Amino acid sequence: MQQFQKRSSRTRKRMIASNSCTLECDKADNSCLYLHESVRRIIGSMLRPGGLQLTERALSLCDLPQEALVLDAGCGCAATVARMREHYSYQAYGLDVCSSLLDEARQIQPSLPLVNADSGWLPFPDKTFDTVISECVFSLLEDKDQVLREWFRVLRDGGMVILSDLYVRNPRHDDTAFPETYRSCLSGAVSRQAVESLLVSRGFAVRCWEDHSHLLAELAGRIILQYGSLDNVRSAEGEPLLSHSLCEAARAGRYGYYLLIASKKRCDR
Repeated sequence: MQQFQKRSSRTRKRMIASNSCTLECDKADNSCLYLHESVRRIIGSMLRPGGLQLTERALSLCDLPQEALVLDAGCGCAATVARMREHYSYQAYGLDVCSSLLDEARQIQPSLPLVNADSGWLPFPDKTFDTVISECVFSLLEDKDQVLREWFRVLRDGGMVILSDLYVRNPRHDDTAFPETYRSCLSGAVSRQAVESLLVSRGFAVRCWEDHSHLLAELAGRIILQYGSLDNVRSAEGEPLLSHSLCEAARAGRYGYYLLIASKKRCDR
């Protein structure tokens, strides 16, 4: 872990770049939706639809051995990292470019192995991990190709990638209406075909795709319940665009939520 941290420090300037997993920002920065007080009040520390229940569904499909080495890329407050270490006995590590989220995680569990770094420049040796898990992060990435190259590099042959994220269910309506000052899973969501094609092009084989769009609808329902009505969400002072756009998108069936598992193809000897 110490050598990981040393490399992370040396490459910090490169990591705070446009291909970051999340946004390097503080709590006063409105460009980071997941640090916005109104959003956190609704979604809590999970920072995604489905929470740990969907994580456990994914882990059950992978059937990893005890003490498997797992990287949570874009771990946020590290709830998944803690769960994997405590309940599955995995050697789980968390990585996120947003230092304030990692600080929040360390306040709860100081012993968690967490690294402040970028998925586009991973501070780990080749073929380190059995699995990379990334929850509601992939759609945030500007340079998905570079991140997939890095995941491929740090995974052992046959290693797994677990993704859960939003996707565009109807490609005819993939024109999002978010200004550039806001970054969210919605603004970077693409179609199922685009996600799978990217993975295949970078040497992964898609093993499983499950649609969990009901989780997105549930989150939209929680937002509406918080404010009393959709009209109230639209008019809430200081409310970022994510909340009411998410509600509109979920109602229209414009976006869905998926769970995907892919494996790294074995390299030819």
